[in-house]
Amino acid sequence: MGLLLALYQAGYAGPLLNERQQDLTGQVRQIIMLSPAETWSVAKVAKMLFLGESTLRRRLQQESRSFRQIVEEVRMAYALGQLQSTSRPIGEIALNSGYLCGSRFTARFRQHYGVLPKHVR
Repeated sequence: MGLLLALYQAGYAGPLLNERQQDLTGQVRQIIMLSPAETWSVAKVAKMLFLGESTLRRRLQQESRSFRQIVEEVRMAYALGQLQSTSRPIGEIALNSGYLCGSRFTARFRQHYGVLPKHVR
């Protein structure tokens, strides 16, 4: 993963991701997993995949997905993994998952999984 992260940071991850994933949702998910806390935009991800923004949106829509939905799913999965495998404070996990506000993270987590983050541990 270190090499992929370095390639991503240098702006070269797109071609690698295209070959490793068939569907666009998987490619977008893989990019976001590199840094869940980052402020992701359609423009940034489209550029990494060598696509136009409208093309990315349209193709995701064809897969019945939205960009925001994918970002949320990746962040929630990352947070769940951190809660289950580390003893880091929930506030730190929230930040590392892309949430600046702990209460917003808790609300989203509960909405997504049906339980509070503190009950996962």
